[in-house]
Amino acid sequence: MPSPFPGMGVCLMGPDLSAESVPPPRTTGPDLHGTDSKSRSTDTRDRGAGTITAIGICLILLGFSVAALVLVQTSVGAVQAATAADLAALAGADALRGLQPTGQRSGPVTGSASGAAAGPGPAGACGVAGEVAARNNAALRKCSADPEAGILTVEAQVRVPALPYPATATARAGPPG
Repeated sequence: MPSPFPGMGVCLMGPDLSAESVPPPRTTGPDLHGTDSKSRSTDTRDRGAGTITAIGICLILLGFSVAALVLVQTSVGAVQAATAADLAALAGADALRGLQPTGQRSGPVTGSASGAAAGPGPAGACGVAGEVAARNNAALRKCSADPEAGILTVEAQVRVPALPYPATATARAGPPG
């Protein structure tokens, strides 16, 4: 039975399924990509090109991941430095005005780096600010006090593991109003 479609061979749906009705497979000529199948099997210049491309893509993705990690750590370090500076400035301003939590006695602050008195005055206020900064994993770089206005300005820094320089933040606190 001839095929109703030209170039498609014989229709195998009928009762005649003999070997003569099935065309032999094509062994030469262009394949689906339009290249000769014989020349494609012997061309070795592009062998491994897919592997090299995949490795390159993985390395690019790894580079982007490392860059994102550094940016995230920088952001976290900046937030930690800002938090430590804010808290240190608030505690130091309270100490500058002579405010202390209930039940705490006046005198040297235990564990402070400078060992300054916790009473009113610039030295005591900066000592309290340094202690609060240390409790928040930061180091106090600068501390300046204005006793007349009751304002304390501090600068705190936090080490960022992925960067060679620390994250710094400045805060200022004083009496309300």
